[in-house]
Amino acid sequence: MDSISENIVNIIGYHGTDGDSIEKIDIEGFRFLNIKPESWVGDGVYFFQSAKEMEINGFKEAENWAKRKVKHSHGSWAVFEAHIKSQKVFDSFGKEEHRKLFESIKFELIKMKKEMENIGNQIKIKPWKDFYVYQQIESEKFFEVFRILAEGRNKNSYSSYTIERPQIIICVKEIKCIDKYNCVKRGKVYER
Repeated sequence: MDSISENIVNIIGYHGTDGDSIEKIDIEGFRFLNIKPESWVGDGVYFFQSAKEMEINGFKEAENWAKRKVKHSHGSWAVFEAHIKSQKVFDSFGKEEHRKLFESIKFELIKMKKEMENIGNQIKIKPWKDFYVYQQIESEKFFEVFRILAEGRNKNSYSSYTIERPQIIICVKEIKCIDKYNCVKRGKVYER
């Protein structure tokens, strides 16, 4: 399966951040982030993308993210707009072959997990997360950028198949893919 496009994919993404990171990005640019284990798509720099036809506003999602991040610290926040370019984009939102790859790897990993549970393995098996699929995809194929459609609402205690607040999340694994960027909005969260 040829997952690498001959064409360069151009993406405009919005990155919401807080206090200390604003100045660092202004001066040094984006740096590779090690985020908490087993979250989202793994390590990288995260952006939100807009999709007018779906009424998804990447700028607003990044702004909301930044404001939530500083909510308890009452600090400053900012949204950066970045131009991301790569030929090596895993696009589970826009490419059927990538959705099929995700699905087949997820099926195999779940099968292995069930087999381990069935033989009474003493290894503590962690709850399922899509992170494991993305980690496997990253280890098998080299992608510089991941583009996924995700549910943006906070999870309630019930399970739902309905995507109530769609977000297009971009995870940049190679900093060189961030072509240019600038700060498009700054703000401050004040205590009430």
